[in-house]
Amino acid sequence: MDGIGAQLMRKCVRKARGAITLVVLRCTRKLLDRVGVPLESPPQSSSRLGDWYAKPFQIGRKRFILLMSGTSRLPVVMLDRDVVNLGRDFPDALGAVLSALGVPDLAAAAEVELSREFVYAATDSRSMLGSLNDFALMAQHRSRDSGEIDVVGLSVELSGTPIIAMNFGFPRNVTLGLLANSG
Repeated sequence: MDGIGAQLMRKCVRKARGAITLVVLRCTRKLLDRVGVPLESPPQSSSRLGDWYAKPFQIGRKRFILLMSGTSRLPVVMLDRDVVNLGRDFPDALGAVLSALGVPDLAAAAEVELSREFVYAATDSRSMLGSLNDFALMAQHRSRDSGEIDVVGLSVELSGTPIIAMNFGFPRNVTLGLLANSG
């Protein structure tokens, strides 16, 4: 999207959602120790994909961060090379995964734009922590023999995993449904 298109998207998103547009990144204690001080009572996330839950994990000697939408359980895997800038780097990683899933450009751009402002908070859901742990183990298993890991490809592959807490729904299908109805 060109500069003018991005500016127009930001204005439309802010107008549609009100003055405060942000996403809450709910991190495990281990990750919060590395990224910053959490808000005790964060506002509600503005995006359709809701709060994002995050935890660090390793595959071999490589370190990653797994983020998961609290609404659709869509996973986004990121490299852990610059964890201090997790919130700043997350929207681009999210955009790459949404694009790979085939989310329409306008809907993906709106979701990414809503994620540019963020706050950190502590995790507040045992179910989400369980899903994060399950997905981290699956990522480790699927990538254990890989030399170079394609984080977008791994995210898309994991999004095809049925989730018990969602009545065996697939994160990719829930995400596509949520973002197909945006506008």
